[in-house]
Amino acid sequence: MRNYLVKYAHDYYNTRRIYSKKEQDMKRDIEEILIEWKNDDHRRPLLVRGARQVGKSYTIENFGKKNFQHLVMINFEQYPEYKKCFTTLQPDEIIQNISVLNKQEIIPGETLLFLDEIQECPQAIISLRYFYEQYSSLHVIGAGSLLEFTLKSEGMKIPVGRIQYLYMKPMSFGEFLDATGENRARKLIQEFSPGHPFSEAIHNHLLSSLKKYMIVGGMPGVVEEYLQSGSLEKCRRIQNSILQTYQDDFGKYARMVKHKYLIKIFHYVPVSLGNKFKYSHVDPDIQSRDLKEALGLLQRAGILHLIKRTSGYALPFEVHASVRHFKALFLDTGLMQNMCGLSGDINFTNDILSINKGAVAEQFVGQELLGCEKR
Repeated sequence: MRNYLVKYAHDYYNTRRIYSKKEQDMKRDIEEILIEWKNDDHRRPLLVRGARQVGKSYTIENFGKKNFQHLVMINFEQYPEYKKCFTTLQPDEIIQNISVLNKQEIIPGETLLFLDEIQECPQAIISLRYFYEQYSSLHVIGAGSLLEFTLKSEGMKIPVGRIQYLYMKPMSFGEFLDATGENRARKLIQEFSPGHPFSEAIHNHLLSSLKKYMIVGGMPGVVEEYLQSGSLEKCRRIQNSILQTYQDDFGKYARMVKHKYLIKIFHYVPVSLGNKFKYSHVDPDIQSRDLKEALGLLQRAGILHLIKRTSGYALPFEVHASVRHFKALFLDTGLMQNMCGLSGDINFTNDILSINKGAVAEQFVGQELLGCEKR
């Protein structure tokens, strides 16, 4: 038994060491925005939002280690005792409390204060206003999953105009190319001109990489596994784990809507991609108002994105958009294909536009467009 435990510990350590090395290769485009924020003399405390497992914590932690002399990272979910540091809204008292508990000095201009899972401490969100007004020299970033629900909760006083928001999405195809060592391929795509098409060899190579991305998707944990093992089956297991985590979260906001409605919508959207969303197709026995509420909650959690129909006569398109006619886009192409039961063999041997009647291609395009948002 002892030998087994020693071997298990050894294998676990080596596995984490491999992951740590691969994680460092997974540069995210959002890091450029974070650097701009760091160097901005008029910056505000930053609140990074996004669905679970898109890489918020790792990216911010890695950014802090590379760009600051000191990083003080507080995870309110893991260390709830830090919530008591925010019984006051005075930044100097908060910093003093954290320094004592953390046994680390916090120096403006040299330290990044990272408040992770900040939704677990609403008072910390409120305090960001006072950091901006009274302690602007200190770099402060907050991040968390299901943060949207805390911001929308009754009695929550959002410090309007005192916080900068940044939304994080799954890894884009370009980021996937970088992670897999295809930096030159990404550069070719970025420099592409309609008048100078790719050669057939390069086109086929890029198409092969795209098919891999459509299977693996852009969730960092899944990409890490693919880099480490190359096993699509292991990637699928991690995708299953992420999907189960999303469903486990339903209980955290099920008090607002019945749990079964969330499950219905969650499983319906991946198989209905590319089609107009119809509540009657989800379940004809459930009233549309109940499903509409569930749909809104899943969108707020970052799992879904609604794409409204617009006439497109003039800008802005939102003015001509219809709230009654829309499609629903899933968070990630890899997760979407997992839920549809599409295997890797189908993607590698078929034309992309023929898979699931083109829905996979539509998911990819929509996901890439959303990933281009700089806000």
